[in-house]
Amino acid sequence: MNAPRPDGPQSPSYPYGRLIRDLDGEGGRSVELTPRQGFVVPKGVVHRTRALERTVMLMVEGAGIVPTGD
Repeated sequence: MNAPRPDGPQSPSYPYGRLIRDLDGEGGRSVELTPRQGFVVPKGVVHRTRALERTVMLMVEGAGIVPTGD
């Protein structure tokens, strides 16, 4: 899923396993997270989160965010 962050940055994700975040925009890049690493997706950046193996992640969102998956 590609999702823009118009409402603010997305809080860090802390995975158990390996998690990849694909970021669109200037020079689009991918960020790989390993256990206990965090990464903040900046406001307005379209991104996709994927895992190549079994991965569990904790995402922290502000009270005003409704995580619908759209």
